[in-house]
Amino acid sequence: MGVLANMKGEVMSVGRKMAIGVVVAVMGVAVAAGCVEDTGESGWVNADPPMENIVIKSMHFEDENEGWMATEGATGVGDRGVWYTDDAGQSWEQVHSEYNAYAVRPDAQGQRVWLGGSDQRQLWYSDDGETFQPQADGFEQGDTINHVYFWDDQVGLATTETSDRLHRTEDGGENFEQTEMQREVLSGTNGKDVDGDRVFLAAGTAFTGDEGGARILYSENRAESWEIIELVDQAHDFEGGPLEGIHVVDESEIWAVGANRQMYYTRDGMESWQQVDGVHEDIRHFYDIDGYGDRLLAVGSTSTADDVFVFQSEDGGDSWRMMDFADGACGHGCNLRGVEFVHQDLAYAYGPNNTLLRLGSP
Repeated sequence: MGVLANMKGEVMSVGRKMAIGVVVAVMGVAVAAGCVEDTGESGWVNADPPMENIVIKSMHFEDENEGWMATEGATGVGDRGVWYTDDAGQSWEQVHSEYNAYAVRPDAQGQRVWLGGSDQRQLWYSDDGETFQPQADGFEQGDTINHVYFWDDQVGLATTETSDRLHRTEDGGENFEQTEMQREVLSGTNGKDVDGDRVFLAAGTAFTGDEGGARILYSENRAESWEIIELVDQAHDFEGGPLEGIHVVDESEIWAVGANRQMYYTRDGMESWQQVDGVHEDIRHFYDIDGYGDRLLAVGSTSTADDVFVFQSEDGGDSWRMMDFADGACGHGCNLRGVEFVHQDLAYAYGPNNTLLRLGSP
């Protein structure tokens, strides 16, 4: 057993065990209360999705203008695939419609665009941003790929939302090495964020009802080895459940959100974690979190059917407010599952059922 001091100076025991080369650290969590304010007005408006009945799985912006959107078909072939913008989302061009896309992202050098999804359970790539072809050998076991990231033209990682497997390549996608984490540790990967060589995955297991289930997979060497941190739900209903989203602010500060109003952060490089208390009782699940400077946005669903929310902070997470939407911005069936900053003054929130909202102007 290791020993760790939390942010209140109290001592917590940290249990560690080896499981397929992965270190598992079970951490106690200090609770930070009194930081949630009343509901406030916001500038969130409907951003006019490029097609009706679209299901947006992910968005990624390379800079303040160029971005990519992955969509899954809701009504047919035409509304699935890859969309591209070079004007910060004012307009979108569909560049691929053959596959159900869950993740699309250029490598860190901007030379090759990678696409992951549910069709044939493998990766595709494009060297011109329009024509995609399957990665030659596929994976040892097919998976629905929900995140893909390449640090350069050789080293990359693909994750799945449906299994305990992670796929890593060191030869530009010619071959992938598969790592199995065991289902009791990882039943699927949810959110992802990368900071240099470090990569963080929000994950967990099905609801346990005993404060557990929230896990962060962390690697400091481009996914070559992993440490798993399990956080214990010490606020609200103490129900636990999986983490859904994660955002790395800098070397010391990280935010993670998930089921049953779970919102955690560390500001000392993961030496200790705190949990935000006082989250409104109408909130049911957080699904994603992103930030830019001192602005943080978390999105999710409430306990009311067909109702969603944006949890917003303008001071780096010291205070939070649940925001209202402009009239008509989020109608019947609106469903927020992701959020993406373009720059300090522009962000998008998205999800199934033709949901695409915008904060700020392109």
